[in-house]
Amino acid sequence: MLFSFLKLGCVVEAFGRLRKKVVITFHEKFRQYDLGEGHPFRGDRFINAMNFFKEQKLLSLLQLTVIEPKPAAKEDLLRVHSLDYVNLIFRRASENRPYDMETPVSPQILEAALLIVDGALECGKAVYNGEAKKGISLGGGFHHAGRDYGGGFCLFNDIAVLVEYLRLKRA
Repeated sequence: MLFSFLKLGCVVEAFGRLRKKVVITFHEKFRQYDLGEGHPFRGDRFINAMNFFKEQKLLSLLQLTVIEPKPAAKEDLLRVHSLDYVNLIFRRASENRPYDMETPVSPQILEAALLIVDGALECGKAVYNGEAKKGISLGGGFHHAGRDYGGGFCLFNDIAVLVEYLRLKRA
């Protein structure tokens, strides 16, 4: 209990120094990005994290604004992924067939992946537009996916999609 309190104190102190609000993207359907019982990549981790924020009253204490993302459009994905790869993932999802041994694909996982990509975009847009000082993409971090491949449980690279979006905004 003391350890949790100390961790919570560090979080409150770090966020308390911010002058502008912090946005966090979250959608209940993030939980669909679940690789099964016994696998370390479980969908309930997203729900557990949001529940922690709520139970500790961190949403109001830290002035966190929750943004519910929408599914990313194919054009967002095509900023960093090839059309052939994106079409392959959509086809595999419709067939409920895995991409490879460690990267399953289903309609539910695809839906969650698209929400997660948009979550990263929404965080980045809020910070870029000055609406927030910081952004937390609760479902994000799928950095193993490349232009024409997935891997390491990652279908789409939400980080690269955001970086490319911001790069194009600055150009």
